[in-house]
Amino acid sequence: MKKLFVVLFFIAIVLGIGGAVIYSKRVSLINQNLSSLFSVPVSLQKFDLTMRSIFIGGFVIGNPPRSVVPNAMMVNTIQINAPLWNFIQPNTEVDSIVINGIDVDVEFYDPFYQKMNWDPILGSSTSKTAEPQKEADSSVSVKKLTIQNLRITLRLPNQAPQVYTVRGPVIYQNLDSRKGGVTKVVADLIVRIVMQQVFSVQGLTKFGGSLRS
Repeated sequence: MKKLFVVLFFIAIVLGIGGAVIYSKRVSLINQNLSSLFSVPVSLQKFDLTMRSIFIGGFVIGNPPRSVVPNAMMVNTIQINAPLWNFIQPNTEVDSIVINGIDVDVEFYDPFYQKMNWDPILGSSTSKTAEPQKEADSSVSVKKLTIQNLRITLRLPNQAPQVYTVRGPVIYQNLDSRKGGVTKVVADLIVRIVMQQVFSVQGLTKFGGSLRS
């Protein structure tokens, strides 16, 4: 019995150390995952979780190489509220997501407004989140998503940048994702809802056809 206790104690220590190492590298692992999803550099500065929420700070999506500025989107904070155990379920239910302090850059490369910096970013995420899962199908549903303090910079060929501001809050309810891994689906959902709001702003609606659904 004593030997069994020693073995179990040793296993617990090894698992604890392994979990601590993985947790310490959580930001770099997430950055790699999301960079692969969007096919551009993606980074976040902070990722904290509790038993009932996830907090993300300093979320940045880079631009494709031909763009005039380095970043397509910068977000100050993202608060995701859901019990932690929900994220290990095949059908993840999220109570709420609050996105605050968003700076979006929309750049069109041609005078006919057919090609823009967001085309490869959104197109890449569509194909990768739609991949069939090897295990049971997974999905994410969000009861409430709130956007606050959105700033949009629109860049058209041979024109000065135009800036639009939406203070909010803008609220979406009962959102359902496509199937895919939780990290990918949540990130893709956030980006697409933000871009939907971007193109609903007065003055940008005429460009909405360039946004992939």
